[in-house]
Amino acid sequence: MAQLSSKVRADIETCKEALEKGNSKEIYKMLYMTYGNMNPKLPSDMGWSENEDFDIKIKQLMSYLETLKSLREPKLISLFTRDISKKSSIETNVKVHNSNVNNVSFREVKDSITDNEFIANKEKTDILAHLDSIERISNSEDSKTKKWDKIKPILLKVMDKGVGITIQILPLIVKALSE
Repeated sequence: MAQLSSKVRADIETCKEALEKGNSKEIYKMLYMTYGNMNPKLPSDMGWSENEDFDIKIKQLMSYLETLKSLREPKLISLFTRDISKKSSIETNVKVHNSNVNNVSFREVKDSITDNEFIANKEKTDILAHLDSIERISNSEDSKTKKWDKIKPILLKVMDKGVGITIQILPLIVKALSE
């Protein structure tokens, strides 16, 4: 790592050459990957998309490298080293308790569909039949896996009816699978 400051100086020269030769894109990507892997603190605006002006990006990178060059070697090294022993000793203990109060009933959703003027009668009949199927599955003694296997094809058909219908029926599916 003692040679890091000389690498930074050499990479600044590489950036200058890239600007002169017109191969900023390739050089930028290479250097970005090098410094991005070494330094997780690399500024977030240093990334790229394919349609960017890489001459500007290479100038930004040069500015970043100039800042690094001005640092003393110990500070520069500290930017590019990670204390793995600290990371490995961190314990994560997260208790997750998801509770979703679902007060939607099959009757309410059926009434909502029936009262909806924007759904054609044939569609209403189809959707209500799907709701009846989901309700039967919900009330069955099947395991959650079997219920899911039965509900999947119905869910696909319901999703074809549109977002508004699907949003109304999804809570009922979750309720069916949780019982």
